[in-house]
Amino acid sequence: MEGRHWAVTLAELRYLDQEAAAAYEEAVGAFAQDAATSRELHRFRAAHARHAARIDDVFFGHIGPPELGEDVRRRLQEQVWRVTQARGRPGELRALLEAEEQHLERYSAASDERMPAEAADAVREGLAEEREHVESLRRMASGPKARAGG
Repeated sequence: MEGRHWAVTLAELRYLDQEAAAAYEEAVGAFAQDAATSRELHRFRAAHARHAARIDDVFFGHIGPPELGEDVRRRLQEQVWRVTQARGRPGELRALLEAEEQHLERYSAASDERMPAEAADAVREGLAEEREHVESLRRMASGPKARAGG
């Protein structure tokens, strides 16, 4: 990632978070009968929306609203598509986990990039929450209800 401007990294993270928030919004409804899982997914949706808003604040403070090229958007949308194609437990939880693992990798790589302190803080916050999302989804996807299929 040498030579990339930090703004490109944040724009990608912002887009990932916006798409993840939308995917979680849809997933919450699929788990309406499981209050605990639904609550967790709603919390994850809120975290992703918060990350995107924080990145917006960094951009507006430094360079204006971020934009992504169409090729990057298409690549990032593939993750969301996989989630929407996996209906029901445990398939949907595994798809969400896979997407969160990719988000974790991207946030981890971004945490090594040079950027203004405010941007680095936003990335570190997102990275910490991505780690927590991955661990929670691993537990949910391997729990007794998931193994039983409901």
